[in-house]
Amino acid sequence: PTPYASTKAAAEQLVLAAHDPRAMQTLALRPQLMWGPGDPHLLPMIIKKARQGTLRVVGDGTAQVDITYIDNAAQAHLDALHAIGKPLSAHHPGGKAYFISNGQPVVLWDWITTTLAALGEPSPSASVPRSVAVGVGWLAETAWRLLAKKGEPPVTRYVAMKMSTHQYYDLEPARRDLGYHPQVSMAQGLERLLEQGVSGKG
Repeated sequence: PTPYASTKAAAEQLVLAAHDPRAMQTLALRPQLMWGPGDPHLLPMIIKKARQGTLRVVGDGTAQVDITYIDNAAQAHLDALHAIGKPLSAHHPGGKAYFISNGQPVVLWDWITTTLAALGEPSPSASVPRSVAVGVGWLAETAWRLLAKKGEPPVTRYVAMKMSTHQYYDLEPARRDLGYHPQVSMAQGLERLLEQGVSGKG
């Protein structure tokens, strides 16, 4: 596991372990690959690399993943706040973790290419095997650490694995326990992105 994933898992364990039905109640949400207007991470990184001609399809390009439009992620937090205040029952969310997404898994690199085209940006210029990308990520992380460089390396093991691994999950627990239902579809999300721009300023 990478430091990013490991620290997130450790933080989640602490939060869930702190759950006490008679005092502070807790739960954890796991929104998958959030995107939309104002996104400071995923889409800006992809667009920057596409413009530089350094964006590569990682792996065979068939990784199917869950992603989450930002409004749906926000709605999930409101649903969770409402649900945790309900009387205790078998489906009470306290002390549990829930995957959150649009409920519409996508072939990640098809979605990236389609979104870039809609934004008028260039497509990925080539592909690289997953094992090579992970190895380069390890080397970059090591160099950044040894040289005490600031900021993120150009590629990390986490990103390489995230962009080349099937990752999609059952939304039924979130639907049942939180009352969560994605309000903005993938198509609607893309329309809003085109209207408002990646920066959220149009």
